[in-house]
Amino acid sequence: MSAFVVTGSHSSAFSQTLLPITVTHYDLTLDVRNFASKILYGKAVLTLKSREDNVQLVQLNLLNMSVDSAKTNGQLVSVERSGDTIRIQLPEPLFLNGWGEVTLWYHGTPAIEPYNWGGFHFDNGLAYNLGIAFEANPHNYGRAMFPCIDEFHERATYVYHITTDTNMVAVCGGIHLSTDTNPDFTLTHHWSMMQSIPAYLASVAVSKYLPRNDTFNGAERNIPIGLYFKASDSTKVKNLFVNLKGVLSGFEEAWGPYPFDRVGFCGTNQGAMEHAANVAYPVGSMGAENEWLWAHELTHMWF
Repeated sequence: MSAFVVTGSHSSAFSQTLLPITVTHYDLTLDVRNFASKILYGKAVLTLKSREDNVQLVQLNLLNMSVDSAKTNGQLVSVERSGDTIRIQLPEPLFLNGWGEVTLWYHGTPAIEPYNWGGFHFDNGLAYNLGIAFEANPHNYGRAMFPCIDEFHERATYVYHITTDTNMVAVCGGIHLSTDTNPDFTLTHHWSMMQSIPAYLASVAVSKYLPRNDTFNGAERNIPIGLYFKASDSTKVKNLFVNLKGVLSGFEEAWGPYPFDRVGFCGTNQGAMEHAANVAYPVGSMGAENEWLWAHELTHMWF
């Protein structure tokens, strides 16, 4: 199944007006090792910007998981919880165009919608999010993975730090910066998404991936391609994406230069979902006759 969202006709249970404080950047640290217990441990550092004068309330969205603590400028702050909504009172007000920062530590079993599609999945050796939930209101589902302003019209940049077991690879939207080996021999994978996107298009996937890297000679620059699938799917991946560069050339000719720093697809058990620069592609649709599916998801990089 492919997610298709028309934001202009969206009817949301959340605010349709701009909140007094926006988040311009998310720095996310996730421990994605607990496949058996399906527990996610996270730290989110949010860069805030005020749209109004004298604002102290930060309002965020998070499903299922517990907030362990929160700080701003090194000072512990209280967290109020009402359903999906988290409210934090800043010790000092922000004024128009003023900047702030809040850090939240959280953990728990991430949400999966009743339809068993959108949410964060620990599923048969794969851990991954799908940022749209068909049976949720609103449908955007960034809040299943991290505390955020989960609105289609709110956009931010991202940095990810994903800790995995040594035999696992983490892939996120954007560019891979580095992978560190920790003293306990776990790995921490660092990724950066410097184009501003809504929370539902942020993405993380972890599995025993074998990355297949290439380069597309785009209209304005060379763009890295990353295909993250298991080694056992190598031949299927080669056949499925044989026309990828040609399709990219056609899309650039029709709609202009590719808008992100990387062309990315990763194998997931559910999908497809058009996460920015990291499409979640269902491994049950690996036949070459399904190239229409990845091509459809690729169009969403422009629209």
